[in-house]
Amino acid sequence: MSDIVLGLVPVFLVIAAGVAMRRAGFPGDGFWAPAERLTYFVLLPALLVKNLADADLANLDIGPLLAAMVGTYLLVAVLLLAAAAAVGVRGASFATAFMGAIRFNTYAGLAAALSIHGTQGVVLFSVLIGVMIPLLNVMSVAVLVRHTRGGGVVAIVWHVARNPLVLACAGGVALNLAGIALPAVIGGVLEILARASLGIALLAVGAGLTLHGLRAKPGLLIGACAVKLLVFPLAVGGACSLAGIGGTERAVAILYATLPSSPQGYILARQMAGDGPLIAAIISLSTGLGVVTIPILLAALT
Repeated sequence: MSDIVLGLVPVFLVIAAGVAMRRAGFPGDGFWAPAERLTYFVLLPALLVKNLADADLANLDIGPLLAAMVGTYLLVAVLLLAAAAAVGVRGASFATAFMGAIRFNTYAGLAAALSIHGTQGVVLFSVLIGVMIPLLNVMSVAVLVRHTRGGGVVAIVWHVARNPLVLACAGGVALNLAGIALPAVIGGVLEILARASLGIALLAVGAGLTLHGLRAKPGLLIGACAVKLLVFPLAVGGACSLAGIGGTERAVAILYATLPSSPQGYILARQMAGDGPLIAAIISLSTGLGVVTIPILLAALT
């Protein structure tokens, strides 16, 4: 399990570097907003297209695993939305907390899958990425539109259809399913841009992290982290048991479910009128706690 811890500690340290840079005024307050837009419109789409276009989606028979994962995430998401509606929780902060609870750190997951399960683990995790990233991006954008702009079905569909992250997911999956390989030059360009996305996104998370963000909405912060780090792993473990999924497939599914919140969610929230300080706090806290919870949950559930 030390591989997982070693994979998460650098993420946490880069976030801390972003905090230090912002407090030191380097490279200046005018840097962060353009950097977030660059990441949102260019770097993250490049990452998504490259990863999804290259993922091995066709040569594995993991229908039960995908059904268990998609079903679990949809069920928990519906229950969260229903519970929020019942108690009257709404608005940008709720939408941001919802997004922080359902998204996952792709980089930490890939690193852990490779370290623990080797090539087979990476292939299985990549297939999960190919299915879950488009689903979770659509869910995130839809809830943000609904709760930050008061949009109905038409507005949600319109914003989802124009969202650069959703479009990148659709493009990557379409290339993959059509069997169209990225030309070497284009693939190389996307790879370079993709490599830049994580560092800038993590630094931006740190720059947006404030004590106000940690203290202002403790209920939503703790609730989102609890759902991310406890509810989803337990729910996915139960779904795998019900579906008779074992071995590496079960281990990778549970690894996926235990991961902390995605740094890319900060950029999405900032660009769609979400609660930036809250999502920065969710990403930072879930990453810090994940160093402890992930090894424990993997040992207990796999």
